[in-house]
Formats: sequence, structure tokens, C-alpha cells
Amino acid sequence: AGRTDLVNEMLYNASRQGLDQHTAQVVKGKIGFILQSAWGRVARAATQPLVSRCGKKPFLLPGRVQPPPEGTSWTPSLEAMRVFLRVVFLHLPPLRWYLGQPAKPKVVVYTDASYDATRQGLGVIVVDTLTDKRYICGGQVPPDLLAWITSQRGDLKTKINQCELLAVVAAVMTFPDILLERDVVFWVDNTTALSACVDGYSNFPDLATLSNALHLLLAGLRTRSYFLHVPGKANCADIPSRVPFVDIAGQQVLHPFLLSKVPADKLAIDG
Repeated sequence: AGRTDLVNEMLYNASRQGLDQHTAQVVKGKIGFILQSAWGRVARAATQPLVSRCGKKPFLLPGRVQPPPEGTSWTPSLEAMRVFLRVVFLHLPPLRWYLGQPAKPKVVVYTDASYDATRQGLGVIVVDTLTDKRYICGGQVPPDLLAWITSQRGDLKTKINQCELLAVVAAVMTFPDILLERDVVFWVDNTTALSACVDGYSNFPDLATLSNALHLLLAGLRTRSYFLHVPGKANCADIPSRVPFVDIAGQQVLHPFLLSKVPADKLAIDG
């Protein structure tokens, strides 16, 4: 409690007096030490505004404008971080190490996204090796989320990286009952999204926000997560990210005509 109280006090003072680069580096180090004892990578991505104050920002503002040099002023993003950390510090999930064999076998999750002029889709396939059940879902990325990405990064040529990371978040939000207190292996084919999952951090504000949301969800479910790379052509979740669901006889199924064009080797789901 003493360390978190000190960080809260330092951030409060900075919100009144300004935050220079040196103080930002000191606070960043103290927060990093605190979060080492937290579950997974929880809250690390929330410190992105603080990291930016420590050095050069490697991203462009909306409109592809270079960000201004870092000063000492207290910004809305820093205030949002301060308020967020103040709440998280009160409920910081403790780091735990599990010895011996897990009580239940693993859950395997494949995620993918598609992004082109006609479809911006997400796909998720979950294999529960305890029950040997397989779940498949997919859908379009909501327009308001795409608009939010534009507000953060401007008009990018593609938003595939953000959609790929969003697919992982969507998987956790869709199947919390299956992932609760389980060992989960996530297979992701996009290396930018995979990095944000593994590190729990990104230099880019939009990816950092999604990474922060992901690790808060995983901590809340006490999920022991492992993120691995799968080659794009071997990722079976590519199918529901591209093939829409249709209603047939009262059931939601993948569009039969479009599904018939999928290579046979992608239809095999191995847990």
C-alpha cells in the first residue's frame, strides 16, 4: 500500500504542477515495480501516456500530423491514466504461480480478422479440451469502433492490426464462462496484435487501449494465458472472419456457398 500511495501522490502533484521528463521516468519505474507483482500484464498498457512523456512518441496524430514535443503540461490522457491507476491499485489482482498439473485441461482459442472495402470482420474458434466441444463465431466490426480507431490514429491505409487485437478481446468477452480459471492457449497470426498480447503494451494509443482491456479481462477471469503465433494460412479462425453467418431452419450457420470455397485443410480444427 505504501508504494501505491506514493505513486498516487506523485501523480496528483504532477497533475497540479506539471510533469517533466525526469519525474515521468521516476514514476514509470515505480509503477513498473508495482505491476511486477500483479496478475499477467494487467494495467501496463495504461501507462502509455507516461511512457510518451519519458521520450519520443513513435506515432502520428490524426491527420498524419507529427505530435508536438513533450512539455510538462498535464494532459487529458495523463489524467485518465491517473484516475484509472488510482482505481486499479485498490483492486490489483495478485500474481500467482501454480505448481503441478492444472485442475482442468487447456482451452485453445484461434482468432483472426479481415479488413477490406467490403468486409471488416472478426472470427473466433474455441476448443475446450475438457468437454471436447468446439465453438465458432464471427461478425462485423461495429462502425463506432472503426471511427474510434480513426479518432486515435487518423485515416490509416488499413486497420487490420487493430481488428486482429480486437478479435482476441472479443473472444474473451464472448466466452468468459469457458475461460474462467483455465489455462488458455491463444493462436494469433498478426504479429503486431500478438506483440500487444504478449507484452501487455503498445506504443500506439489505440493498440495500448485494446491491450489494456484484454489483460484486465484475463485478470478478472484469473485466466493463465499463453499467446502463440500461427501462420495465416493455417489459422482456421480466418473462415468466420470472412464468411458471414446466415439463418437456416432457425439456426445460425456459416454461409454454405461461401464456405464451399474454403480450402479443405482450413476446415480441420485441431485442439
